[in-house]
Amino acid sequence: LTNDDYAEKGYLEHAGFKVEKWVPQYTQWAELGYTSKTYGPLVKQLYIRQALQHLVNQSLYVHTALHGLGQYTYGPVPNTPHNPFVSPQEKKNPYPYSPTAARKLLLSHGWSPGQGGYMVCRRPGTGSDQCGAGISGGRQLSISLMYETEYPTLLAQVETFVQAAKQAGMKMELDPQGETTMFSIGGTCPPGPCNWGMQIYADWMWNYGEGALYPSGDSDFSTGNYWAGGYTSPTANKLINAERYHTGIKHVYAFENYISRQVAALWFPTVSTWSVVESDLKGWNPQNPFGYPEPQLWHFAGR
Repeated sequence: LTNDDYAEKGYLEHAGFKVEKWVPQYTQWAELGYTSKTYGPLVKQLYIRQALQHLVNQSLYVHTALHGLGQYTYGPVPNTPHNPFVSPQEKKNPYPYSPTAARKLLLSHGWSPGQGGYMVCRRPGTGSDQCGAGISGGRQLSISLMYETEYPTLLAQVETFVQAAKQAGMKMELDPQGETTMFSIGGTCPPGPCNWGMQIYADWMWNYGEGALYPSGDSDFSTGNYWAGGYTSPTANKLINAERYHTGIKHVYAFENYISRQVAALWFPTVSTWSVVESDLKGWNPQNPFGYPEPQLWHFAGR
């Protein structure tokens, strides 16, 4: 079951099934359109990415929309279940929810409220107190957000995020799409250009599941990645290569801490699911941390 089937939990338990939480060892994020001619100049600015992260109310999402079945996600390596590779830094939120903090970041970089309360660039340029490269004077801070339409739990998160963005003076242009359409549009990055500002799927993003048991960031955040909207950074590439070719947990930590602090993607809580199991089925627990059932291990008691 998914979180959208939460209402069925009590009925299934009453019918004699075991209903257990299934926590995947993945992470969830919204991709940012780095190669977009329209939105790239915005999301390439670290302070804008930091402001966006301050608008993600993970605690609220987990306890309301996700019915307590989400795991907090602050970077590219999942916090649970009992992950030995997650760094001490990534167990804490570097950009806690605060529309006020997001607004302050924008005001300090040359933006001020315009029509409708949405921020407009008043100080174009590349100085430390200016809007940043490629952002023209008078431009409104508006970013498109494509999201998957089939899941009410995701819609609840998106709507709450949009309201928080409005408080900070950021306008979100919602673009609801089916999953197949999202793949066809969002899948153009790389090589791009991306024709969107942000996009988020209902399910988790791949990290080091899919048969890879070590959290290497090469497929996700190195240059030429597929799942990070065209993000590229010489520093990230260097750290990823060090992680790949050198032993020691310090290299893993250095990579994930950098990607986390840089907000290479916009971190959202990772969704857990429910397993519904017949009461006399054995061998199903512990559950595969990469989200796959393992029927070869199942058997019925007494059979």
